[in-house]
Amino acid sequence: MTFENYKTNTKVTKTVMFATLIMTLMVPLSGINMANAVIENVSSNTLGLPEVVPDAPTTLGCYHYTKVAGWVTVACSSKAEMEELQQYRPTIGGSSGVRGEQVSSGVINYGLTDVKFSTYSGESDSLTGTTNTWSIQTNTDTWRNGGVGDFYTVQFVEQNHSTNSNIRKTCIWQIDVTTQNYSNTTCINVPLQTLSSTYEGSVEGKVLANGSLQAQFCNIAGTTQCWVVVATDANQLGTHWTQSSGTILGLGAASSANFVSHATEVTKVKISPATSGNIILSTTTQETNNLTYGTPSSSCAFGICTMTVTSSN
Repeated sequence: MTFENYKTNTKVTKTVMFATLIMTLMVPLSGINMANAVIENVSSNTLGLPEVVPDAPTTLGCYHYTKVAGWVTVACSSKAEMEELQQYRPTIGGSSGVRGEQVSSGVINYGLTDVKFSTYSGESDSLTGTTNTWSIQTNTDTWRNGGVGDFYTVQFVEQNHSTNSNIRKTCIWQIDVTTQNYSNTTCINVPLQTLSSTYEGSVEGKVLANGSLQAQFCNIAGTTQCWVVVATDANQLGTHWTQSSGTILGLGAASSANFVSHATEVTKVKISPATSGNIILSTTTQETNNLTYGTPSSSCAFGICTMTVTSSN
């Protein structure tokens, strides 16, 4: 070996060793950053979004995000629109069950439902009879404050009606289950969403550091847009949230999203903070679909637990 070759080989060896050291140090750091990103905003998580969405505002109100304009304050849904929406409210109860994830101990402050299609031939809602009419739901558990009094639950929901623009909204439904009172609901209007074999959308719910609740819907297919609503936590979800469940379902009022065969979609449900979790079959909502669940899987890393399941017909 010549001296020049020796110098070259030594430099290569040192370079490789240095690169290996840097990669070793970066792996856990990137994981930590990823965990924080998931908790802070849906677009920085592991769902493969085309762009990073900045953290949404946390002040009470409604907001819309585009890459060009960033987050912009917009009007929340009007009282008249909310009254019409009550006809299609997501209905508590049911027996068919929706898959989700439950933390093994403690409480969570974040839940996300991501729906992604790979095969799609059409869909209609059983209540309205219209095509491309559905909801994506992220639903919490049911609880009583102090173990007494009324039962409560929260549903973070994107509802999409193909022919009625007043029933296209992202909402926080804070529901008194005992009295069946759905009036404590805050929404933002969302334009028409169109399902396809490449469609992906997500609904996340959060308990913010300031104690408010936040719902965020993102249309992930193509150029990402997001809509956010922030409302007061009326019934203390922040100290009772232990599970999250959801998928794509009927529009509301116990309807079913009926997909033309063949349809295939993957649902991911994420919860945080959580170091271990359990797959659940929740009966929080009466909305359904005509897809059949495959075998779900669950994994936890960096304070996030994820349930993944494929559904098809």
